Amino acid sequence: MSARSLSPILWLDIADERVDNPKSEFHPLTFAYYIFVFFAAMLAYSDFRRGIYLAIILDLLRDLVRKADPSQSVLITLAGAAVWGAVFLGASRAYPGLIRRAYASHPLLHKSVSTFLVGLIPAAGLSTILYSGGYKMAIIGGVSFVAPLFGIAIGYALPRTAKDVYAMMAFYIIANGIFLVGVPLEHLGYDSPVLGGMKGMEWIRYRQGYIVDLIAGFYRSPDIMGLHAASVVMFCFCNNLRPDTKSKPIWLAIASWAFFCLMLAGRRKMIGMPFVFLASWFLLGKATKLVPLNRFFGFLAVCAIPLGVGLMILGGSDGNDEYSDYASTLLTESVHRTNELVTGSIVTTIRQTGIFGAGLGSATQGRYHIGSGGPRAWQEDGVSRIFMELGVFGVLCVLIAGKHFYNAVRRALQNPYGTYEARLLQLSLISIVIAYAASFTVSHQQFSGDPGSGVIAMIFLGALFGLYALPQHHVARDSM
Repeated sequence: MSARSLSPILWLDIADERVDNPKSEFHPLTFAYYIFVFFAAMLAYSDFRRGIYLAIILDLLRDLVRKADPSQSVLITLAGAAVWGAVFLGASRAYPGLIRRAYASHPLLHKSVSTFLVGLIPAAGLSTILYSGGYKMAIIGGVSFVAPLFGIAIGYALPRTAKDVYAMMAFYIIANGIFLVGVPLEHLGYDSPVLGGMKGMEWIRYRQGYIVDLIAGFYRSPDIMGLHAASVVMFCFCNNLRPDTKSKPIWLAIASWAFFCLMLAGRRKMIGMPFVFLASWFLLGKATKLVPLNRFFGFLAVCAIPLGVGLMILGGSDGNDEYSDYASTLLTESVHRTNELVTGSIVTTIRQTGIFGAGLGSATQGRYHIGSGGPRAWQEDGVSRIFMELGVFGVLCVLIAGKHFYNAVRRALQNPYGTYEARLLQLSLISIVIAYAASFTVSHQQFSGDPGSGVIAMIFLGALFGLYALPQHHVARDSM
């Protein structure tokens, strides 16, 4: 079946998943990349904080390497996960008993993670039994679900002070702010093998009366570019909130640049992320009594500057009305589209796979590359993916885990012994995680096929717990 014969909403993501690649052959750039991965992993093990920065760089370079390599091997993308694994091992080496200490400080988090892992066990067994090579499908699905959890441990160890988290955000902003240069270059028609998404498909969105060209730049797909651009916007907002910042105009300028690129991605689920962040920040700020109403409106006015500038730049260019027109449908179609994807997909998934589901990994992006067998299904939203892979039992475990997790986060946000700077950062971090979760709910591909994206989201979640201050907390952390 050709990509064009499918729904215009689904086919371009499927194309990224099933592109027919030529046989692998030696490529000098890919060889150099793997050498870099090896040495980066060694350094990450010895110094996990520096390793985080290297992993962020590799998350960008791998897309260039994969597009330049004739094989476009998925292993190039997955190799970056080795560095994140080394970061986790390095954090565990630097702080012996890291996970045990985190669970001791946050027992509800322990209950949440344990319950979630229990829900994966029957699904893994089902995949192994049902399909030829199903164990490989179970492994790739398990890695997709479990790897981000290591990010919680990394994030818990990261913040000696709030400045450590802000430094990671600033590095991410700078690295991706530079990398986003490829977006206008592609939009202006520059021809290069490293510009645009993965080869073998057209990245376009059909609409009534117009067509939107989806821009990827140096990233491997518009989804991945949109996720990074949205992250830059949110991280700039967080740095702009810092009580000690003296560079607010710089953060606003970079946020404007990133939002302009985000619009060119043509992915509404990414365009909506900064707005979910702002709404979460306000609602939770009021609930925790951390943000006075007048301060929120002041912050909202400041945030409106980069969003407005990004729209003005886009609207001021001839022939770009389709991007702003398409982005405006976020307001008019979001509720219907979300209901269509999530609610409708859940019912359809249960009808297709039954109450037991299709097994762990059955809807995970990338499984087609390993010859694992299994159904050729496509669950775009994250909720129906969970129903398909874990079945009703697994979903119940996820719901119970979610309840424990909610209470754990609620306790962490109270933080009675924390400084105002730490509590304000915690508010920003949970707002970021909620924005990521909203994006996952609508479409899971950018997370299930990219462990690094999930790990970064979980690092910020772990940092929220790491910033929770117990009595004598600084003494306890120094002795870890």
